[in-house]
Amino acid sequence: MLLSIGFCQIGLAAETPTVRIGSAEGSVSDTVDISINIVNASVIGAMDIGLTYDASILKATNVVNGAMIESLPDALWSYNIISGKTNISLATYPDAINNDGELFIVTFDVVGGNAGDNSTLVTEVEAYTMNASPQPVLVDTEDGVVVVTVKRSDGSSGGSSSGSGSSGSVGVGSSGEASGNIQMSETKIKTVYKDSKLIYNFYSNGNIVQFITFTGLTNSGEIAAKVEMLKKTSTTVDRAPPDTVYKNLNVLLGPTDWATSSNIADPIIGFKVETTWISENNIDGSTIKLNRYNGGKWNPLITTQTSQDADYLYFESETTGFSPFAVTGKKLEGEPGGEGITAEPTVAATVEKTPVPTPTEKKGMPGFGLFAGLSVLLIAVQLLRKNK
Repeated sequence: MLLSIGFCQIGLAAETPTVRIGSAEGSVSDTVDISINIVNASVIGAMDIGLTYDASILKATNVVNGAMIESLPDALWSYNIISGKTNISLATYPDAINNDGELFIVTFDVVGGNAGDNSTLVTEVEAYTMNASPQPVLVDTEDGVVVVTVKRSDGSSGGSSSGSGSSGSVGVGSSGEASGNIQMSETKIKTVYKDSKLIYNFYSNGNIVQFITFTGLTNSGEIAAKVEMLKKTSTTVDRAPPDTVYKNLNVLLGPTDWATSSNIADPIIGFKVETTWISENNIDGSTIKLNRYNGGKWNPLITTQTSQDADYLYFESETTGFSPFAVTGKKLEGEPGGEGITAEPTVAATVEKTPVPTPTEKKGMPGFGLFAGLSVLLIAVQLLRKNK
């Protein structure tokens, strides 16, 4: 749909900015993430975005900032969720939104519907230039859709899911894993643009992977990332990983042979390890690594601990591809409680970093009509802040 609110001319050759809403599929009780992306942006300083959808099929539960907004340190934004509608308001002063990127990620629960039913994510957008007297900008929109699928008897589906199953989802290849060895799986779908930084966040219980991130090198369209948590060593490898194994898993990104240096750069997998496992197994926390099976052998990846809390240690690993993985650690010498040995996990020097974007507080704003102009107010707040 096209929302015409007037525009500020920014060059005869400039293309109209377009807000694109992602699509997904999932069965009832699944969770799906929908990306809100923008292309051809030029000097946009504020936006109001409204999504309308079928409340009998979808229930929005959360909104987090995408990679583009995360890169703007002074951006202010808020959101409001009501039945069948989600509103987001954003101001970026003194920075501006330019080019292409991911603005926000909206998380939905699939709450109803039969196989083949769908809910269109109808989009309304108002945008303004980045200056003290904001001018409206003409913005195109492309709606998204969530399609209800049948939950397979083995528990897998096209969206985020729990249970077992080995079939690939939309835009993702198959691991070839025996279905009986899959504890649970979770799939996320995002739209990949050239030079965009993508973050796939994972939330399901039982999934130790928190996120997968990379930079897209091509305009590839919708690409799925899938994590399969395994009961034991992958059935697709010929040997168990070395050292003490915490978890075995498969990680897939895109169709078969898509996740190469031609399409992505700097892929990183973020994961967590329970402190109770470290203590109970007398593991040296500084030796914990993500290992990738490739070329007939297990290869330890460069792994860095980023933070910790009472329940988990958090890590990031640089990977060169996607295939079977295993998280392992080495035991401390001696028995827990012995001389020089404690049952507490040994923790490497940490770099405090939050791997998953934190949602803002929900505001009690009732509808998109009241959101119109809120971005201008946010710009005014930023101006006052800068002038103090």
